[in-house]
Amino acid sequence: MPLTRKIAAGFLFLLAGCAVDSRNAPPVSAGMLAVAARRHVAPATLATGRAIYARRCTECHSLQPMEKFDAPKAAGVLEDMSRRAKLNSADQRALLDYLRIAREVR
Repeated sequence: MPLTRKIAAGFLFLLAGCAVDSRNAPPVSAGMLAVAARRHVAPATLATGRAIYARRCTECHSLQPMEKFDAPKAAGVLEDMSRRAKLNSADQRALLDYLRIAREVR
């Protein structure tokens, strides 16, 4: 295989590895928006929470399945990880709202 093809193949492999797994970070759906509306959570908050989960949490480890985060555990993990990720209180709230709502809608 010529060098340019090897480089291109390697680049595509890296891009695929950076893709967000929609099973572990589901996109904001109509069902999620309906639950968010009942809880007075803005759609932008869900989008922010997903972006934080998909980007910041993967800086150190792979995304974990939503089923892993029941409400008490999510709050505890978030409290510990927020210091490490340097999340402000608004980011913490958005992430927690996203995790809770995404898990409920599954």
